Amino acid sequence: MLALLLALAAAAAVALPPMIGSMPARAVVAGFVLDACVTLVLCAALVTLQRPSRGAACVCAALAAAPLAASSAKLVALGDTAALGDARLVVDAARTLPAWGVAAVALALGGLVLAFATNLRRPTPREAAGGFALPALALLALGAAAESPRAADGVARLLPLPEFRLPVYGHWLQATTRFVEEAQRAHVLAAAEGLDTADLPRPVGVHALPPLAARNVHVVVAESLLDPAWLAGYARDPDPAPPVLDAWRARGGRDRALVPVFGNRSSNTEFEVLCGLPAVTHGSGLVFNAIAGPLPCLPRLLAERGFHTEGRVPSHPAFFSAQTAYGHAGFARAEFDRDFTGGTDVDGLWLSAEATLAHARGRIAARLAQGRPFLDYTFVNAGHYPFARDRATRPDVVAVSPHVPIVHDWVNAAHWSFVAIADHLAWLATHDPDAIVVVLGDHAPPLGADHAPYRTSGRVQNGLVAGPTGEPGMMQTPLVVLDAGVPVATGVLPAWAIPELVLDRLSGGRLCAERACVHRAETRLRPHRTTPMIVSERGETVRACLPSDADAACVQARRETLAWDVVLARLLAGAPDAPREDREAAPAQHVSSAK
Repeated sequence: MLALLLALAAAAAVALPPMIGSMPARAVVAGFVLDACVTLVLCAALVTLQRPSRGAACVCAALAAAPLAASSAKLVALGDTAALGDARLVVDAARTLPAWGVAAVALALGGLVLAFATNLRRPTPREAAGGFALPALALLALGAAAESPRAADGVARLLPLPEFRLPVYGHWLQATTRFVEEAQRAHVLAAAEGLDTADLPRPVGVHALPPLAARNVHVVVAESLLDPAWLAGYARDPDPAPPVLDAWRARGGRDRALVPVFGNRSSNTEFEVLCGLPAVTHGSGLVFNAIAGPLPCLPRLLAERGFHTEGRVPSHPAFFSAQTAYGHAGFARAEFDRDFTGGTDVDGLWLSAEATLAHARGRIAARLAQGRPFLDYTFVNAGHYPFARDRATRPDVVAVSPHVPIVHDWVNAAHWSFVAIADHLAWLATHDPDAIVVVLGDHAPPLGADHAPYRTSGRVQNGLVAGPTGEPGMMQTPLVVLDAGVPVATGVLPAWAIPELVLDRLSGGRLCAERACVHRAETRLRPHRTTPMIVSERGETVRACLPSDADAACVQARRETLAWDVVLARLLAGAPDAPREDREAAPAQHVSSAK
């Protein structure tokens, strides 16, 4: 018992201080609870190997907390937590540290190991089974994940959503998540060793681009933005449609984005919209968390041609690793919660859509005065589950029948998001009428664990409710593309094709006159690891290829999905799938003055 109390105190001493002040309070609490639990389990296992004494309790507690101390030291020094693979870098790390520091750590750790070794005893079978059961199971699971793609996917599904690069789920679970994600990418690359690189698709960013017009680009991605009318099982009284939604409906509602996720993991949709690559993820993986270096994304491509690039999201910089990811995507300036004005106008935990877009307009106005073309990207967090609102400012305006509280709350939250977006588009039409504007949702909203509102409304086609990302009806959001105020007919467009569409418009159509482009294709692919989706000609219908489908179209869809999986894995591993001459062919400044 003394050893466990000491281990808990040691975990608090070494794990909490580096996280306090750098992370949201809930992340600190969640991380510490999990780290403390793992530390106690390790301490209990070590105690079974020791003859009882106060000294042995101190030694076991210190050894159990040592990995936490090492990870915390890395967080303080390098801004990141330890990974399981860091053990291979111990010698290299020692070479970069002061000699006195290396000596002090070696002496302390060596002393603990020596004290532990001189106090060993043989545990009874029951003690050994009880003390080492959990650590042994964890090691077996990690070993299986490293050896088998199926085991890696299974372990990944057991892990929670890694929202933060910093240890929102604790140092230990963060390290485990990274290990499994690296194992998954390694399996993808190993399976592709026999593939001909020439047959692999290449992201638009690796091609030399034609001259681009000096026109501004505005992109807005809004949380849980869906047309309430898509929930056909519920009547709305009244059914007010803000101008942007009314105009979209008037065009038949055919322009839709086919996004990579349902209900959460918004950053995977962001990745596609910014980088023009399918987010072929594994388990609950987040591509943003895996980005380790610069990628040929839309912000970087435009910056190389003289555009200023600016992105913003009113949340913590570490949430979905946005600060790191935005930098690697090529944004010259990135704004987060600390940078926004209007911080008191919130809906639940998030800055309202109205305040978020008002702040964006202030930044846009300043850029317009400078005369340099720019890309402005804004993510709107308002409307996030559980769809809380400041009802004094944004009251209920729609009654839903039959009354289901979560559906009622989401419908009204979505209404106010559309109102804010309509105001934003009206302002852009006046102040930047020649711009290209893109608006879409990040994903459909989660409306209960059983997804009953979607089933009631007929949006479930394949019975894959347990895995709604395989349902085409649950993977679409409204898509609005305006070119100098004129709506662009896109049909159902995979979100990863949006950068290509923007660049084609900036080039006056020259980009896609020289190469095949998804938004001009008769059929379009929505890569997905289990149920890739095929969009029909003119983007009117979407078919999911179920595991049992073996027709030629689905076989080809699975082949192309694997190819994109390989492309993404190689890019994240730092090996872009592009001939060197293609990258060198693109000039650093290539902006024409054509409108």
